[in-house]
Amino acid sequence: MKTVTKGFWTVEKCIKSSVKYKSRGDWYRSESRAYHAAKRLRCYESCVAHMTDASSQPGFWTLQKCIQVSSQFSSIKEWKANGKGSYSKACQMKWIKQCTKHMTFNLRPRKWTLEKCLLEAQKYTSYAEWRLNSPKSYDAAVNHKYLDKCSKNLIRSSRESGTWDKDACIKDAKPYRTKGEWNTANTSAYQAAVRRGWIDDCCEHMVSAGTSLERCLYRIYANNSVYIGLTWNFQERIKTHKSKSIQIIGLIEEYGEQGVAFEQMTNYIDQDDAVALEKRLVVQHAAEGWNILNVAVAGSLGGGKIKWTKEACLDAASKCSTRTEFLKTYKGAYAASKRYGWFEDCVKDFKQIIKPNGFWTRKKCEEQASKFGSRSEWSKCCPSSYQANLRNKWF
Repeated sequence: MKTVTKGFWTVEKCIKSSVKYKSRGDWYRSESRAYHAAKRLRCYESCVAHMTDASSQPGFWTLQKCIQVSSQFSSIKEWKANGKGSYSKACQMKWIKQCTKHMTFNLRPRKWTLEKCLLEAQKYTSYAEWRLNSPKSYDAAVNHKYLDKCSKNLIRSSRESGTWDKDACIKDAKPYRTKGEWNTANTSAYQAAVRRGWIDDCCEHMVSAGTSLERCLYRIYANNSVYIGLTWNFQERIKTHKSKSIQIIGLIEEYGEQGVAFEQMTNYIDQDDAVALEKRLVVQHAAEGWNILNVAVAGSLGGGKIKWTKEACLDAASKCSTRTEFLKTYKGAYAASKRYGWFEDCVKDFKQIIKPNGFWTRKKCEEQASKFGSRSEWSKCCPSSYQANLRNKWF
């Protein structure tokens, strides 16, 4: 490729180059370096003054002209290749539909027609079962708006219908060992149980755990050797000891797992009280002649430094003006303030905008729905209207 030294293109050379061409497009395609140099040297308008390429001027391409040009072609591909100016303008102004009415499109036949979706839906008893076992037919029914026609024999689960009754919450909570696991796996059911006061009934089978501000005391012992510690989750801590703690693994190898005792000594108490009690227990066991296996100094909390203290949560909240902004900007602080009972102190200065009962009518919900391309987009952008639609079954 021919190289050009810096400073080669002057105003005179750009003008001399441009006079060979009748349109800006021809000049650009043939001598792009001169074209760009003219723009860089700010002599572009002088270079193109003699050109008659009206199509590049603002306002040239109207809807009628775009339709007139597109009518010369039988496909969008052909129009795009040979009528770029009109095609680009039609895309920009969203005139494609009007400009392509005369064109024929060779679309592949649909695999999942209404009849096939109806036959597939009859194999299942619920929406969830259909979606799980035949996702392609289910998605086709949603995309082509067949879902209502295919739903005569289907029932919605509590989660799909947007309502959680007590029995459904209890059933949903059964597989989980802690509230945290349940909340992570199915937030809607967990929050419904909290709001309606069913949380204790739903979680009575679960193992209780502390928080980053609470600890329980425990000991692990065999023969005359003992390890005394504190933790916010006794079950998880014991698992960690069995797999990673050299002292405990050594005890198990020597006495067998059945010969090693794992004992929770207290309930979950304030972390400062737990630290003091651990120190006393270590001293007490040493005085009684036990071989103490602890490596760290008694009173080590573990679990790292607490990031979201009350002061940090209040500071984060002071930078926000609404609860929603607080949640989106500082999720950790929002969750910590809820967990430890500081939430009302954090949001007391916020302006809370509460829509009156009955605000979301069917007409208003329809107006909101028309702004979005999918249900998920609607639920994320305007959750209040989406939930009102769910409650009133207007889908």
